[in-house]
Amino acid sequence: MFAEVALPISTFQFFTYKIPSQLRQFAQIGSRVKVPFGNRMVYGVIANVSDKVIFKGNIKPISEIIDDSPILTKELWKLIQWISYYYVAPIGKVFNAVLPINISKSYSMRMDWHAKCIEKNNSITIDKLKNSAPVQFNVYSIIKKSLPLPVRIATLKSVCSNPISICQLLYEKGLITLFKKQREISTKDLSFQPIAKKINFNKTQKNVIN
Repeated sequence: MFAEVALPISTFQFFTYKIPSQLRQFAQIGSRVKVPFGNRMVYGVIANVSDKVIFKGNIKPISEIIDDSPILTKELWKLIQWISYYYVAPIGKVFNAVLPINISKSYSMRMDWHAKCIEKNNSITIDKLKNSAPVQFNVYSIIKKSLPLPVRIATLKSVCSNPISICQLLYEKGLITLFKKQREISTKDLSFQPIAKKINFNKTQKNVIN
């Protein structure tokens, strides 16, 4: 079996790849794949699957199929094809624009710095902070109040302009611990906020919508 793969590059050409026997059950139109392209590996999307090909040259195999099932509905795939045709844009580029970055294979989860107060701390050091470094003392007080939960350091910007530096000083004094934590995904990160706007569609656009 062979797959025609659309790559996110500025060309309207599909690229033909062999589908290894162990991957055939997962090869479906709309599935993301990892393929060799020149001297590098790139990600694309399967645009068509067939048993025969016209190309007679050396056909490289697909290295990896990212999705067990297509991540695009038939309706969304149809829309991508229409956008490509209507706006004269490579289908791989359109796919890359439509696919939210949060579920893109190249996307890695964002990590945020967090701080947590050490419950057994030096009271003398804290008293010195109150007089000699009031900003550090204020940041420490906020972190301590959140116990037993840690505080995301970015939320401390309302208290000081550079909270990570302040927290680093508190860490060096043995008053807090610092660690990175994976940011939780919100549904807001995977969607667009609706915009109240009247749009007048032309005849061709109405045919796609309906």
